[in-house]
Amino acid sequence: TSGYYYVALILPAYLIVDGITTHCMRVISPGRMSVPYFYQKALMRGRGPGSLMRYVIGTNMLLVFLAMHGVIEQDIAVIHVTAAYACVFLLLAFFSFTPMFRSHDDRQNR
Repeated sequence: TSGYYYVALILPAYLIVDGITTHCMRVISPGRMSVPYFYQKALMRGRGPGSLMRYVIGTNMLLVFLAMHGVIEQDIAVIHVTAAYACVFLLLAFFSFTPMFRSHDDRQNR
């Protein structure tokens, strides 16, 4: 068997987890249909778009590495898929629980 279906599970992991988790949260709390995606939560809490982009690109680079390694070593490809989704869940938890940042202007006005 080929290990390419593992690649199909690993590469879109960020989009799959973010989309499914957000839509499940919308179904669970029907009064709040405007539940933001995790990167939007981090933006609302004061993270800059540049830092969010670096986190997402870094995670996607890790996903590419895990996908390539899953093709090379097909015997442990399940471990690569598990590691990929664990990394994505950790990134989304980081986005969700980011402490509120104050802007530079707020600190000067105190």
